Amino acid sequence: MNPSITIAITYYNEKVLLTDCLRSLATQAIAPLEVIIFDDASTDRPDGYLVEGLAIRVIRSEENIGPGRARNELLKVAQGEWIHFHDSDDFFMPDWSKEVVERIRHQPTDVVFSEVTSYIDGKVLAENVIGFSDLSSDPNLVRFALQHIILVPCGTYRTEVIRKLGGYRSELWQSEDFDFHVRLAASKPRFEVIAKPLVGIRIRRESRSQNRAETRLSAFEAVQILRSELAEEYLADLAEVSARLGSELFSLGEKTKAHQAFLFAQKCGGAQFLYGSRAYRLLALNLGPEVAEKVGHVYRRIVPSAWRRALR
Repeated sequence: MNPSITIAITYYNEKVLLTDCLRSLATQAIAPLEVIIFDDASTDRPDGYLVEGLAIRVIRSEENIGPGRARNELLKVAQGEWIHFHDSDDFFMPDWSKEVVERIRHQPTDVVFSEVTSYIDGKVLAENVIGFSDLSSDPNLVRFALQHIILVPCGTYRTEVIRKLGGYRSELWQSEDFDFHVRLAASKPRFEVIAKPLVGIRIRRESRSQNRAETRLSAFEAVQILRSELAEEYLADLAEVSARLGSELFSLGEKTKAHQAFLFAQKCGGAQFLYGSRAYRLLALNLGPEVAEKVGHVYRRIVPSAWRRALR
């Protein structure tokens, strides 16, 4: 017998993209138990964009609560033994159900991850977005989740495991998927990885995830909370993540928050600034990351990009 899977979709005015998503699900070899759509106070309700052939129900909030809290609401009412969270502007590859169900049926697992391909304006941007192949050299899932961003549609999870975890951290407005997967990894689930892409994600300029400052600020908030929850062995990883976020916030003009992120990295034992060039790392380690950021800003402003590439 096939496992029962709930497809839990968050929706906020994605319109026909929801139809595309549902069509890609309706043509799967193995149908899910149910599809639940959370309408997060959209002005263009999802009812006009549904398709036939799926057991669909819609629940609605009259207040925009964000995807983290929306997924928790979906988790509460899910009836499947397994749950797969999905954004309504993303879609399933043709073999998604076949590949995922086969892993669930034949492996003692709590989570099945798969790769993701990203698209922009209909063209492939990155074929393997997550980089799950890196787990072959270091199978530590916590470290991987800290160093990579495991996106929402990557996983299909045993529902009871996610309920025991407490679902998503409701106070995070952005980067909730980063925090969720780090906490999930720390709970030491059994997991399987399907190396090929089984989901396509659309990179859209109007998407909330494209607000770079907001996503980095939320990620830094998550890192600070995770500091008290993760084992000491991950301090160096937290320092590196915090410093990288500081660098990105600095370049986005959020210099006060960048300063706080660099300080937090120091409190975690100090970063090695592995995200930067050799010159950046040398400056950051000896004169501090904010000096390195300022020097880098001047360097990028006065040295043509073609020269910079040649000097790498």
